[in-house]
Amino acid sequence: MTMHHSDSSATSTYRRAACLPWRSGRCCVLVLSRDEVHRLDGTSRAVWDLLEDPVTIDELVAGLGSRFDGMPTDAAEEVGDLLARLADLGLVTAT
Repeated sequence: MTMHHSDSSATSTYRRAACLPWRSGRCCVLVLSRDEVHRLDGTSRAVWDLLEDPVTIDELVAGLGSRFDGMPTDAAEEVGDLLARLADLGLVTAT
């Protein structure tokens, strides 16, 4: 299922896809999906960390703002785009 941020309402929640093997290291997170290894670092790693429990895009933006100085308050579109890419890879689900 392809997920587009514009298709989701403000109340949609996102989380890591269930049962994916992953490992966190000092600089990145490695996630195995569809016989591929995906390396998440920087913002995508922070998003992965925040997706441990279901969260909305607004909650993700607030969580990222507390981790990164200078995070734009209007970053919801970029976060939605990242979630869509992660969903296309089978790493994230929406409810």
